[in-house]
Amino acid sequence: MRLILPFTPGGATDFQGRILCDMLTRHFGQQFFIDYKPGAGSNLGVAEVARSTPDGYTLGWITVASHAINPTLYAKLPFDYLKDFAPVSMTGIFPNLLVVNNQLPVKTVQDLIAPAKKQPGKLTFASSLRLKAMAVPTEQYDSLRRFFERVRSTELTPVVLSRCKWRIARSGPPGICRQ
Repeated sequence: MRLILPFTPGGATDFQGRILCDMLTRHFGQQFFIDYKPGAGSNLGVAEVARSTPDGYTLGWITVASHAINPTLYAKLPFDYLKDFAPVSMTGIFPNLLVVNNQLPVKTVQDLIAPAKKQPGKLTFASSLRLKAMAVPTEQYDSLRRFFERVRSTELTPVVLSRCKWRIARSGPPGICRQ
């Protein structure tokens, strides 16, 4: 049994996919494995799921990227996100969290915007998200979306996670948390 994962190994979806494959293998006594098909914001792997033979031997890992964000970003998708898939089960939740280093004296998103605007290029950041995904106007991510709209003209320097003053991670509600 094949689970098509439209992302690269090492991320949150990979972690959950490995656990799912292990559990399904134990439960059914049949080998489940991950087939990584990353690219184009998950569109390549999701298209592979849509093209697969509907024989029950291929599962697909579908996320908000392929079925909510990408239809608004791409004029044409290689699949019909409403008609080409049959839902089976929700497997996990990946909320987003904005965190800062304890040495940075901020407690709110607004507190972070001020120094970012005053000192262009001085603040560093790292993200496991594509920033264009944050443009989706949902109530849950509204404060983060507004933050990125405000600092879009501000120069922020991307770096590796261990050297940054703040970062976006996939867990918890929008807001500022200490790193």
